[in-house]
Amino acid sequence: MMDISSKKSNKYRLFLLLIFAFTIWTVESAKVSESPAQKSDKKLKRLWQKGGQGAAELHDGNYTSHALSAPRDFPIVLLFTARNPNYGCEVCDNVENQFQMVARAYLQQPESKRVGSNRIAFATLDVDSAMSVFNANMFNTVPHLFILPPIPDNVRSVGKTIPPEYEIDVGSFSPVNFAELLKRLYNVQIPKPRKDPAWAIVVGGVVAVAWGLIGHFVCLDNQKARFFLWNRRLWYFLCLFCYGFGVSGMVFCIIRNPPPFYHRPGNNIELISGEGRGQYVYEGVMIGLANALGGLALVGSCNILSQRCSWWTIVPRMAISSFLLAVFLFSMQFTYAIYTTKTQWYSAAKTLPDDFQFWLASSVKKTSGWAKRIIRISEYFLFEYKTVEALKTKFNVVIINYAVRFPAIMSDYLKKSFMNLKKVNFQSLFKVLKIKL
Repeated sequence: MMDISSKKSNKYRLFLLLIFAFTIWTVESAKVSESPAQKSDKKLKRLWQKGGQGAAELHDGNYTSHALSAPRDFPIVLLFTARNPNYGCEVCDNVENQFQMVARAYLQQPESKRVGSNRIAFATLDVDSAMSVFNANMFNTVPHLFILPPIPDNVRSVGKTIPPEYEIDVGSFSPVNFAELLKRLYNVQIPKPRKDPAWAIVVGGVVAVAWGLIGHFVCLDNQKARFFLWNRRLWYFLCLFCYGFGVSGMVFCIIRNPPPFYHRPGNNIELISGEGRGQYVYEGVMIGLANALGGLALVGSCNILSQRCSWWTIVPRMAISSFLLAVFLFSMQFTYAIYTTKTQWYSAAKTLPDDFQFWLASSVKKTSGWAKRIIRISEYFLFEYKTVEALKTKFNVVIINYAVRFPAIMSDYLKKSFMNLKKVNFQSLFKVLKIKL
């Protein structure tokens, strides 16, 4: 006897197997019928989704399939970088920030505008997650930036090595120049990157200060309101503003659009760029304000000292002028500190003659004169001293003790000069010069 239930179960299994086979055949047929353009579109959309609002992150596992395998009918921009702070690559951070700025500006466009020739992908590769790619290309330094052209369907994968002719120099990288390059090469339209909101704070603060100064000069007196453009103080401030703007490097910030600052891991904020050719926005603002403040202090000190005063205003005037001179020196010292931070390879002392360098570098000796002692105590006051007591001790040793000995030193010098003068045979000297007595 045959079991009817087993027959039904066998038919049911056969039916499920047929459905499964039909499903596999349908999927494979759809893959075969998929055109190269459709495959390329899927690859591009995957890269856009991986990047979110910026560049996609590739690694050893997906680098070849996304970047170097066919078909790919759109260009792709690759940035090789090293993000780990242990590598200490400040250039990598700066270039990647600007690179991501370009990628975000492109991806912020609606997808309906990213069609035709206006299609491109942005991707980054970090050395820790793409070590085999770095080794295959023999990268000993970072960062590296490449723009890879489209790959036709009939071209096989070229492996992990990128031809060097596709590399872009990152030494002069800027979002604006890079966007123009992409437009020139592949007609890719990238909107101007949006500036950081910090610009609004900086510009708003400058406008508020300028408006307050103009209002101060205009609203005090109707007569002055008519001729406030002839006011010398107003032009003082305008000249100082132009000077501060010029020396701060703000023209560089407007052209290159760098970040306002760099946020390092561990909630550490870096305001000064370590590169001689780079700059953050806040760095320029600080340099401009320091120079303008130093100029104001110097002008104020000169104005105070040039005014006539009565005997009871001498002390306050000297105190105020001394304070303004201290502000000027502090501003110059602040600017110098920023400058040496950025250009550690440069030494102003190396531009001086060798004898003068030796004289400046040598320590104060017992026979050293006033010039050497004043320079030494000034250096100690500006750069070295920790406490007021240490400054007093140094001042007593270098200045006071020498001032006490100075009359005796001058007396000995005059005596020796007089004795040497007595030894001179003037009559013989006159004979040599053919001068008759």
